[in-house]
Amino acid sequence: MLELGIANNSEFVQGKKQARENIEYFCLEPFGFKQLDTGHHQLSVPYHNDDDLDNTVNGLLADINCKAEMRNCRVDLNAWEHGTDRKWRLMHWNNGLAECLRKNLNIGQPSNRI
Repeated sequence: MLELGIANNSEFVQGKKQARENIEYFCLEPFGFKQLDTGHHQLSVPYHNDDDLDNTVNGLLADINCKAEMRNCRVDLNAWEHGTDRKWRLMHWNNGLAECLRKNLNIGQPSNRI
């Protein structure tokens, strides 16, 4: 299960509708999502073990965050595995849009060498 809240970053931008559409199409559709009620989605996430599930869900949350930032929006994300006590929450992403663009454009990480 995934709870998804989307808001514009400021009152001067509009992107919430497009962000939601992009998130549903590019991020949630591969997991066969069903929208249950406002902001709640049921997903089918295949996994082999707990680490695999953690990596998949954390990657999904990061991808959702990137899609929102590309439309000048922010998201509030909570995910949980139905019938268990396993939960995930989007944490603050320090690199923001620059990291999203690097990932989507396959640009390598900046070098730490001087």
